[in-house]
Amino acid sequence: KNPKRDKRRLGSALKRKNFEGRKVVVNEIEKVLGEESGDEEEDEKLKDEKEKAKKILEAVLQNVLPKLQDTIKPNHKLLGHKKSHVGKYFTEDEDLKRVPLALATVKLLQKLPEWVLNRHLHNVVVTLITLLLSRSSEVRQSARKTMQQVIQGLGVKHLPFFIKEMKQTLTRGFQVHVMIYTIHFMIQSMEAQLKTGDLDSCLDVIVDVCKQEQFSDTTEEKELSTAVSEAKANKTGETYQFLGKFVSYGTLMKVVNPMKDIFESKPNATTMK
Repeated sequence: KNPKRDKRRLGSALKRKNFEGRKVVVNEIEKVLGEESGDEEEDEKLKDEKEKAKKILEAVLQNVLPKLQDTIKPNHKLLGHKKSHVGKYFTEDEDLKRVPLALATVKLLQKLPEWVLNRHLHNVVVTLITLLLSRSSEVRQSARKTMQQVIQGLGVKHLPFFIKEMKQTLTRGFQVHVMIYTIHFMIQSMEAQLKTGDLDSCLDVIVDVCKQEQFSDTTEEKELSTAVSEAKANKTGETYQFLGKFVSYGTLMKVVNPMKDIFESKPNATTMK
């Protein structure tokens, strides 16, 4: 054996090992740096996408939504006015064009952040309810159908909101008949989705409307006039049946007690019937 030669071989082997080790370390560092560089590129792409989304949202909020809301907004002065049936005052065609735009507006709002929907939904709902004031049965029917489509899209939880808003707008005369008819229509259309307790939050409103439609002076107006088709259809009884199905057990007396009070205060044949 040659000790010097063995020593040289050992030294060469150690150098090769150290070099290979350093090479592995360098490769790992380059790999990490490459990943970081890729992460930076991904971050830049994400940042660009967020910036584009922000600009689109600003454009929708500042330009598109205001124009849509102005377009669907009906003329309050002409709605329900006798002159709206004749000549240049007749607005039925315009109102019929507004209704589908209201549905399109809600669908647009559903694509935007939830806070945008919450902020702007009220205006669209009020517009649709205002169209129920129209003397045109076709306009009212179209508005009612669109309201039903809107609620189907938004979900059952929004139904009480619609009902409460109607109570604020439809307050007298034929409007009360239109309101109870519309409430019945919407509950009936959502019957498959509704469950016990879903109508608790708007129970008082519905009971009050049913009382007003069935037992107040509005009933006398109904007997004297059939100016609107909704006045011919008595949906109060069926609406009470829906309340029996979709309010919680603990609130049932809120339905029964007002009726008992009416029977006791007006014990005549018409009331009992």
